Amino acid sequence: MFSGDQTFESLINARMEELDLWLLKLENCNSKEKIPNLLYNTIKVFIEDAFIYDYNLIIEEFDFYDELPPSIQNEISNSLFK
Repeated sequence: MFSGDQTFESLINARMEELDLWLLKLENCNSKEKIPNLLYNTIKVFIEDAFIYDYNLIIEEFDFYDELPPSIQNEISNSLFK
């Protein structure tokens, strides 16, 4: 990014693609239940906002589940592992 080869937007897009893969792996943990679309979109908006407004924390840590608010963590667990 500092060399000019990569823009901040492309970095966010790459991380959002990784989020999609992470969510897919999470859904595959329990093939009976899928993450509801509203929850899926909420997670994506939350993570994207985190990148935009506090990107250093997310880039350094990059542990999505722990970065989500407890209410969303709970909703994921309840949706997938009732």
